[in-house]
Amino acid sequence: WELRNKYCKTSTSPKTFSHINQRNENLMVTEGIFDLLSLESLLSRELEEYDVMVLNSVAFIKRISPFIKHYKSIRLYLENDASGNKATEYVLKNQPQSNDCRGIYNGYKDANEKLMSWE
Repeated sequence: WELRNKYCKTSTSPKTFSHINQRNENLMVTEGIFDLLSLESLLSRELEEYDVMVLNSVAFIKRISPFIKHYKSIRLYLENDASGNKATEYVLKNQPQSNDCRGIYNGYKDANEKLMSWE
């Protein structure tokens, strides 16, 4: 479980990644659940063709390797910050079938920040 508000961000232990496996041959990787929900608004129908991996923290990027290596295509939607860049580079280097897809929210930290700017 994860609890968040503007003053606090906390979660239960142990924290780990979440894998939504629908037996698709394509995978989408996000940093957090709000990123996934925001991508649902931006990409809508495309999500039906993808399994989803929500990291819940980029610290888990190396742990997901055994779970993602069999996918035909991996789309990375990590944050536009130092840790997101490092995690993206790691996956791109180790999974040749992966693609950096952060261009859809270029100029923003993540998909959620882009959606919030539309208000």
